[in-house]
Amino acid sequence: MGILKDIILLDYGPISQPVILFKCDWVRNGLDRWGNATYKHDDDGFLLVNFRQLKAQVDEPYVFPAQV
Repeated sequence: MGILKDIILLDYGPISQPVILFKCDWVRNGLDRWGNATYKHDDDGFLLVNFRQLKAQVDEPYVFPAQV
């Protein structure tokens, strides 16, 4: 889970197809310090995400659209 921060288009000209990357801030998976889940589904099936629980340092902030 994460927040989309930027969309990057890498265009190498006529030699290949353009590459699209998403830059995201990721939410920690698991429990916060009070024992609450960082994300869960409500009774109607909607996903609730606690965006105050972002990962401090991310090794891979960029992903391909097919990965999210």
